[in-house]
Amino acid sequence: MVSASSNAMSLPGYWDFMDRASIDFCEPNYTYTPYVAEVLNTVSSLWIAYVGVAGLARTYSKPMCSECKYERAVYYSLYFNTLCVGLGSCCLHATLSLPGQAADEVPMVLANVFVVAFLVEHKSKPNEIKHPNMPLYCICGVIFCTLWYLRFQHNYFAFLGLYVGGILFIIGWLVKLCFFKRADAWEEKQRPKMIKCFAMAMGSYAVLGFGAWVMDMLMCEFILSQWTVLQMLLHPVWHIGAGLGTHLAVCLATIIRCTALRKECEWASFMMIPFVEPCAATTPAKAKEAKTPARGRSKTPVKSKAATPPAKAKEAKTPARGRSKTPVKSKAATPPAKGRSSTPVRSADSPGLIKCRACGKAAMKGNYGFCLKCRTPGTPRAKAKKA
Repeated sequence: MVSASSNAMSLPGYWDFMDRASIDFCEPNYTYTPYVAEVLNTVSSLWIAYVGVAGLARTYSKPMCSECKYERAVYYSLYFNTLCVGLGSCCLHATLSLPGQAADEVPMVLANVFVVAFLVEHKSKPNEIKHPNMPLYCICGVIFCTLWYLRFQHNYFAFLGLYVGGILFIIGWLVKLCFFKRADAWEEKQRPKMIKCFAMAMGSYAVLGFGAWVMDMLMCEFILSQWTVLQMLLHPVWHIGAGLGTHLAVCLATIIRCTALRKECEWASFMMIPFVEPCAATTPAKAKEAKTPARGRSKTPVKSKAATPPAKAKEAKTPARGRSKTPVKSKAATPPAKGRSSTPVRSADSPGLIKCRACGKAAMKGNYGFCLKCRTPGTPRAKAKKA
């Protein structure tokens, strides 16, 4: 049994009849009540459970990345594991029993399996799986990790090797995605967001949380002799840092996924916890098409002209009989002289032309055209008098 507390077995408790856990912590056992072994550690574990509940509610109400069913299943699995870790941690610190320890540590190991599966599929297309056998691989990973833990449950270092090994593998993969320069301009533009989120996750999990855990496990006797109050706070700090760091790692995975899908993402608050969600914006390719007009096209919008009526269009296309096809500049029509009729009369001198009664010139061609001199309209064919 790995014990960090100097008085781990000094006080009797209600749960002493159960098999003892292979680990004990710096907080004195059964100090406030015989029913809870470590009160502060138990209460601080509820923070991890709260993060899991908030993540499940956020995933249900609004997908954090896309509508991909596989992707949502991974989010559900990650936050459900987080909820199980929080509740299992409450059981461990309240009872210090072997079943409570298993309820705490098995979900921690399984969370690494789902994070690795998410990273493997982070470049897959929406509603598609890059590796069709990935769900089977996840099931095999869950079974293997569970059997490994149950086989070496009494050996705490076997659990540490399995869990810490998975954490280091994930951190190495995230370092490659965040800090290695990208050839694609869009991915390179998003890299500062990844680095910032990675720094926050590592600062919360590795520096704050893991640092407090190491002090709790290795420096308990020294802390008890120097700072009595600090012994009560070390493991709660680990719970807060580990819960927040795990959530920020999921947010980092969301940024990586949005980058692969060519989507902008932003921070949003939900249940007093920061989340990353995609923006409702166009992708870079579509935005470029929207801004840049096509070659040969004018940027100035052209006013639509009213459609020409069929009769007028036909009249415009088909020249009138006897009318010249040469376009003539339009002039203002001269009003007919007083006392004269505008009815055209055929001229005897010019058989092909009609004499205009407005100006007296034989300049009208056809009995329904215009006078070539004064531009007075003639009589329509239907109303023209027979010569």
